[in-house]
Amino acid sequence: MKYLVRLPNLKNPRLQIKPDEDHPYVHIYKWRLQQEHNMKAKNGGRGMTDEQVEAFIDRYIPGYVFFGDGVTQGELGEDGSRRPPPWIGKGLCIQIDENRDVVDVSKF
Repeated sequence: MKYLVRLPNLKNPRLQIKPDEDHPYVHIYKWRLQQEHNMKAKNGGRGMTDEQVEAFIDRYIPGYVFFGDGVTQGELGEDGSRRPPPWIGKGLCIQIDENRDVVDVSKF
């Protein structure tokens, strides 16, 4: 990592590393393809095709969409209200851009 992030003095901190808000899912596909290509370059070409990687990621995207806010805002109750998670006030969100550079750090 290019930047050193000084962590606040939090007891049992919860870290969330997330892509910027503009195009969060596009970066996930790009990063996973980079990882797969790097692995295949080192192991003689064994691994998934680009199409297989995309299908693999597609299975996880609904979890990001439907449950992503639960990390920082809590579980959604039957009445539509959120129940704060026990780590609220102990969380640190590190937001990164497409190149994995830190663009923002905030508490939650």
